[in-house]
Amino acid sequence: MGQMMTAQDENKRHVELAKEWNQLLDEIRALPDFSDFLRPPTASSLLAGLPCDGSVVIFNIHEDRCDALALISGADEPLHIPLPTFSHKRAVKLRDRLHGYLKNQGVRVREAERGGGLFQQPSMIHMVLREIWEHVVKPVFDALGYNISVSCSLTGHPDATC
Repeated sequence: MGQMMTAQDENKRHVELAKEWNQLLDEIRALPDFSDFLRPPTASSLLAGLPCDGSVVIFNIHEDRCDALALISGADEPLHIPLPTFSHKRAVKLRDRLHGYLKNQGVRVREAERGGGLFQQPSMIHMVLREIWEHVVKPVFDALGYNISVSCSLTGHPDATC
């Protein structure tokens, strides 16, 4: 019986704290410039603070789907860009390949920052960058209306297919 009373008292205290929390939020939100206190920002407020000369792109790489959201200055809402040919599994695979390649080349972060760690075989990096270009970057550029043509500099022929 004592445990039941303690549980009821604890529940009652939680209800009282929740009411107090809501009252405090109402008081704070009544103050000037605090009307959105602890609320997620609206899309219009996010878009209003963007730089005029570019877009901000946010990527969602999830096991269920991959998408990008482009925040464009002057737009009323974010631009949703599906990435149907990219997946979480592919992202992990590319990360692992690149990590393994860099490890095999003996490249460490500190050496790379100093300019060390020259690559003898660019094929793995080329493959990873090509995959990212084809399945992530190009679809975003296309959706934003950028017409980008890429040539393959690794072969030495600007018209070569990478």
